[in-house]
Amino acid sequence: MSVRKQTIKYTAAAVAVAAVIIVSSTLYLGVNFGTPTTTGASGAQGGTSAQLAIQLTDPPTVPKGTTSLNLTYTSIGLLVGKPASSGQQVITTVSMTPQGGKATIDLLSLQNISQTIALAKLPNASTIYSFTLNVSSIEIDVNGTTSAVTLATGGSTLTVTLARPTPLSGNRVALLQLNPVIVSTSTGYQMIPSSVGIIAAGTSNGNEDQIGFRQHIDSQDQSQLQHAQGNLSAKLSALSVNQNVTTISVQVNNTGSISVVLGAIGVQGNFTATGLSCTQNNGNSNSGPSQDGGSSDSSNSTTQSTTTQSHSSNGNANSVSQSRDSRQGNGCEFERPDQLVFVPVNSTVSGTGCVALKMQLVSGDSGENGPHGLTLSAGQCVVLTFVGKISLGQSGAVLVPSVLSGQVYAVHVIASQGADAQLSCALPVAPTSCSVLHTSED
Repeated sequence: MSVRKQTIKYTAAAVAVAAVIIVSSTLYLGVNFGTPTTTGASGAQGGTSAQLAIQLTDPPTVPKGTTSLNLTYTSIGLLVGKPASSGQQVITTVSMTPQGGKATIDLLSLQNISQTIALAKLPNASTIYSFTLNVSSIEIDVNGTTSAVTLATGGSTLTVTLARPTPLSGNRVALLQLNPVIVSTSTGYQMIPSSVGIIAAGTSNGNEDQIGFRQHIDSQDQSQLQHAQGNLSAKLSALSVNQNVTTISVQVNNTGSISVVLGAIGVQGNFTATGLSCTQNNGNSNSGPSQDGGSSDSSNSTTQSTTTQSHSSNGNANSVSQSRDSRQGNGCEFERPDQLVFVPVNSTVSGTGCVALKMQLVSGDSGENGPHGLTLSAGQCVVLTFVGKISLGQSGAVLVPSVLSGQVYAVHVIASQGADAQLSCALPVAPTSCSVLHTSED
């Protein structure tokens, strides 16, 4: 199952170079990952080129019991500023295609490990602003069951934007750290992407220029990745219910020095399903005619729970709590997770102060086509609010959160540049309701 196709959308770092000359030319097209080549590089200083090894590492947060997280991609796109006359740059796109037209990598195998996935030669003094993987499919194996994973932010691309782009010279390494969060929702597994990237000096042994080469992430790389991360703070501003209409508001502040793209907000807690349209019976009696005209057995309910493990920053895969209530009856089947995922509706913030904007529930509807992401510049603040029924597909069921005093809800805010914040918030909502479990500063 492929994730939805969508045009690449460049984020904040790309906007920062809007003043330079932009052309739609292409430096490389269909370059074999194993055969680094260069084309005519007009404007390259001294006619020399810089060799870049692109490496991938990934400490994902996954459901407990996950044994693999396979990501298949068809190309890697680089947004490159090529040196030109008068101190200006020409912005070009570098497109690279793997042998056979696609490549698959198990992200779980890249914990504390980096692997070279591509090589390129670029004009010396070129500046790279972002790397984009065009994704054809993502699959996860949890307790022996393989399932498709879709991007909660929409589209079919994963973009790593460099917060501090620098001109290339000599042998360099682009280290791209994907650190997505995989959550189980009523419509299946969703990936909430986050990433951070750096350009580092190549080592003297030169092994980075071998496709498939793997090495452990050293302390210097870890330190550079940490310093390249963005920082967020967050709090739960409102959680209320009027009949079966829920209002959830989360305030997010960009407390770092670089722009980040807010991808998604996860909310986990005590939700109850109400208004199920299909008949559910107890005991072993038949439930009567099913929706397909035949007979149906009595409805069944099964609940699976796992223990929450704390977030760690040592590069190991982290486990997240998963609690799913699977119910069937009269041709009706739905999954009731206690993890909900919301995405921003807007892409930019305008105005000063803490701006009020909307967020929507990720439900798998076709109307959600298109990438989501809200750019927050350093110092900006936003309050994202959802108001509506939390519907569970075609089952007719609606989830309603408990708002009794003492109820605890976990809130996870995830953005680009490795910025995230995890909170534990106790009701009623008040300025002191939330305690911080983890931030990217930890």
